[in-house]
Amino acid sequence: MTLIEPWESIEQGEQFETELLREVSESHPLYGKEITAIARRFDCDDVLFQVAGGEKTYFVVVHLTWKMKVEAKGYPCCEFFESLKEFETKRMTHDHKMY
Repeated sequence: MTLIEPWESIEQGEQFETELLREVSESHPLYGKEITAIARRFDCDDVLFQVAGGEKTYFVVVHLTWKMKVEAKGYPCCEFFESLKEFETKRMTHDHKMY
């Protein structure tokens, strides 16, 4: 996948993965999932994660809060995508136009 501004790839995503795991509560849809940070918006705290395991792999953009603790119910905010192509079409292209 070729990223366009304001998205950039993440080579060492452990800090984003660790923060996401800190923020999600047991009721969050990403709780207990196997996640890998693959890209981020350099102008805000949105991170694209790949979610593996279960029936299939999917992708999610999460707005991290960096509070370093469990967030209230419903947070952190997420936007789910079935594929990278869907992310490119519905999110990344829009973000680029608005940037």
